[in-house]
Amino acid sequence: MSESQIISQAPPAKKKRKKFCFTGRNLENARALLLEITAMLDEAGIDYMLDAGTLLGIVRDGDLIPWDSDLDISILRYIHHNRVMAFDNALYYISFTSTFVSIGILLTILIISLKSKSKPLRVVFYKLLAVLIVAAAMSFALKSVIFRERPYKSYTDIEKLSEAGNSSFPSGHTMEAFAIAVAFSILIPKRKFIIPVFIWASVVAYSRMALGVHYPGDVLGGLIIGSLIGWLIPKYLLSG
Repeated sequence: MSESQIISQAPPAKKKRKKFCFTGRNLENARALLLEITAMLDEAGIDYMLDAGTLLGIVRDGDLIPWDSDLDISILRYIHHNRVMAFDNALYYISFTSTFVSIGILLTILIISLKSKSKPLRVVFYKLLAVLIVAAAMSFALKSVIFRERPYKSYTDIEKLSEAGNSSFPSGHTMEAFAIAVAFSILIPKRKFIIPVFIWASVVAYSRMALGVHYPGDVLGGLIIGSLIGWLIPKYLLSG
């Protein structure tokens, strides 16, 4: 029996998991995608193979594994094990600058606006403050309802090199850094400021993986959600 036949006969996943996992509509879409790809390869007479969690699920369960983080852990291992260890201390401190740099940017804008009596700059301050508060609240809310084990707890070869809370998803540091970076680039669109602030946000995101406390998926989630917050609030929710 072929892999396609095994998958097509497998019953749909019924269990609901509290953890961040690969179930429901996502699992159905993945099944359909795998069937479509294997059918195309079969029709073209192209040899192919299944590997890692996909192969294990097909052979053992006759289905895709609902919780399959092979890609996430593979990328994390590459980043974590190939980091320059001499930079570990620097990355540790950069990792925790997300809040301090954000507050520093806010205070600088506030002080300049007060000294120059600039109303537009004060509006920028209020918008950035709203972005920072919403990003922090969103991170807390998501971590409260979505639980994902930290990588260093699940894999012995991943070393914990930084403090970390309970849930791994999403990366709160990344969310906060990119929320501020995107909002700042919209509110103060000057290249001499935009480039450094995005470099800083990117290094913060990288540091969370290099230090072994977040999967790439956690960081990507934080980046996307943070960027949306940083874009929506200044542009639409607090326009004017």
